[in-house]
Amino acid sequence: MGLDMWVTAKREYFSYREKPEENKVLQALKSVIAPIGGEATIETEAIYWRKCNHIHSWFVKNIQDGLDDCGAYPLLLEDLRTLRNTCTKILEDNSNALELLPTHAGFFFGSTDIDDRYFASLKYTVEKLDEWLELPDIEDWRFSYHSSW
Repeated sequence: MGLDMWVTAKREYFSYREKPEENKVLQALKSVIAPIGGEATIETEAIYWRKCNHIHSWFVKNIQDGLDDCGAYPLLLEDLRTLRNTCTKILEDNSNALELLPTHAGFFFGSTDIDDRYFASLKYTVEKLDEWLELPDIEDWRFSYHSSW
């Protein structure tokens, strides 16, 4: 038991709109998508955290309007950029951690200490978000945040 959180990424591929020679994913899906009018949807886990209550708290406050209900919430690219920038600011100046990304106590939510694990989770978050945000077709992806505890 514990706080599990993830960002899911979803993208639809349409054979009539895509150019398979320019898209490796579509090349792999060629046998699944009919040559004319076919489509496919790919959904994948983009980022996964465990017991990172400070990251979860950010989503609850900024995306979920304060409602912590283990629901699925859509994310804009700007939301992902804002989270990345917040994590980066803290990594550059640790003194602002509690102000920008405070921890949040909860049943099975993990430690509320500002320690090595806290900063490692910020670094991980920045790295994963950078991987996604640097994709050339990022505008074609849809993201959502989910949590379970």
